[in-house]
Formats: sequence, structure tokens, C-alpha cells
Amino acid sequence: MLVGSGLAIVVFKNSDDPALSEFANAVGIAFIWISIFLIQMPFRVKKIMVDEDGLTILSRSGQESIPFDNICSVSKFDLSNPWFMTIKYIDKTKNKTRKISYLPHQKHQRFMKQDEMTEYLVTQSRKYNPNYEDVSVIKNMIIVFLAGLPFFIGMLYFMCQSGLQNF
Repeated sequence: MLVGSGLAIVVFKNSDDPALSEFANAVGIAFIWISIFLIQMPFRVKKIMVDEDGLTILSRSGQESIPFDNICSVSKFDLSNPWFMTIKYIDKTKNKTRKISYLPHQKHQRFMKQDEMTEYLVTQSRKYNPNYEDVSVIKNMIIVFLAGLPFFIGMLYFMCQSGLQNF
């Protein structure tokens, strides 16, 4: 997706048509907004398993177990990536708070609701951690929307400049 968008921007910018050049500016702004989330994906997304003892993070370097009482919050639609679930937990070995993200299985994803595994994770974390913080999905979605609004306005501006309003 990033390569295709980058190639389209280069081709449109190098055309002799000023409308396509302005259209390339609009695509470039969208490219920047999407890149913010896609570039960090390989670094933040983890494979996880949830069982009766807690959460297990699976990585190339091995497994890390996180008991439910170390999980501080589970959120959706945050600025780390609006498509993922983000888990904030206390790493007892380093005595600091860390965040990881995971992508729920597609057949269980629901727009505003959490998937079954996430619901179980939240329920167990609330049960075992008295300091568990509930995160407002609506508030997070509004923050992501407001953060993206300047990009959207810039895209609309360049789309209008290109004369491709009906595109």
C-alpha cells in the first residue's frame, strides 16, 4: 500500500497536468496519515495468547507472561493505531509501564465492541487488578478523528484545487 501510494504520487507529480499534480498533493497527505500507523505496525503488533493465568506474548525471542494483575488497561482506537487493541501493563522485571498492540482475529472484530478474547482479558484484569483503568472508546475515537481532521481538510483543499471534486 505504501509503495503503491508513493509510486502514484511520483507519477502524478511528474505529469504535465496541474490537476494531477494537485491530486498528487492530496494523495500525499493521505499517504502521510496512513503511514503514521502502518510504519509502526511491525514494531508494535504482537502475537498473544490469553489463558486462565494471564496473557502470554509470543515473539521471536521467546515468550513473556503477564499476569492479569499487571494489566493496567486495554483500549481500542488510540493513537498508537486505531485498528488494534492496545494493552498497557506493568513490566515487573524492568519496573516500568509498557504497551503492546495486537490485532483481533477478523471473524471476531466488531466496530465499537471488543472481540471475545479482549472482553475476557478486560474482565479478568478488572477482577485481579484493583487499579485497572477503564478506557473510553468514544473518547479515543474522537481523539483519532480530531488528529486526522487537519489531514482530511488538507486532502479536500488539494482535491478542490485539482478540479477533481467529482472524483
